[in-house]
Amino acid sequence: MSLRAVIDAMYWARGFVPRHVGSHAEELIRAWREGRFDAFFSGELVAEVEGTLRELGVPMDVVRDLIWEMCSNPQAIIPIHHQVMGLDDEDDNHLVEVALNAGAQYIVTEDSGFGSLSAPVRSLFERHGIKVVSAMQFMRELRFREGNLVIYEDIEHPQPPFSCLVCNHADHADADCGTCWDEAGELALCACPGPGSTLALSA
Repeated sequence: MSLRAVIDAMYWARGFVPRHVGSHAEELIRAWREGRFDAFFSGELVAEVEGTLRELGVPMDVVRDLIWEMCSNPQAIIPIHHQVMGLDDEDDNHLVEVALNAGAQYIVTEDSGFGSLSAPVRSLFERHGIKVVSAMQFMRELRFREGNLVIYEDIEHPQPPFSCLVCNHADHADADCGTCWDEAGELALCACPGPGSTLALSA
C-alpha cells in the first residue's frame, strides 16, 4: 500500500525555487511525480501553492503544469468543511482536515505550529495514525518502505557500499565533511546540515 501524505505548500514552493535545487523538497516532488506515494490536496491547498509560486516568480507555464498535475486525479482532491481542528495557527487547520478525510499517514511540514500540539490534537493524530514529519524524515521513511534504506541503529556492522543519506558522501574516512566516518572507517553521525542529523544510510 502506498504511503499517503498531505504536503504543506511551503515544500511545493521550495521544490521550484532555484536555490533549493537538490533539496529534500525537490526530491519529494520528484517522488510524487514518479508515483512512489500518494499526495492529497484541498482546493485551499492548491490555491495556496499556486499563489506562493506566483509570488516567488516561478514561470506561469511551470505553475500551470503543477496545478494541472495536482488536480488531474479527482480522488486526490479532498473536500473539506473548514472545521476548527485545534491548531494554534488556524491557517493550518485545512491540512489536518485533508489528512483525516484522506486517511493520510503523514503531514509533511516544518511549520512550527505543529511542533507544539495540544493534548487533544496529539490524541487525535494518534487515534488516526497521523505523523507530522519534515521532507527529509518522509523521504527516509519512503526509502525504508521501498527497501532502499538501512537504519544504522538496526544493524551492528554495516557492510559497504553505503552513502550518507544527508550529504551523499561515500563509505570512506576522508569525506569532505570529515564527520560521516571516523578515522577507523566506522560510521559517525553526519554533521553536514547540523550535528546528529541522521542515523540512516542509503544503500
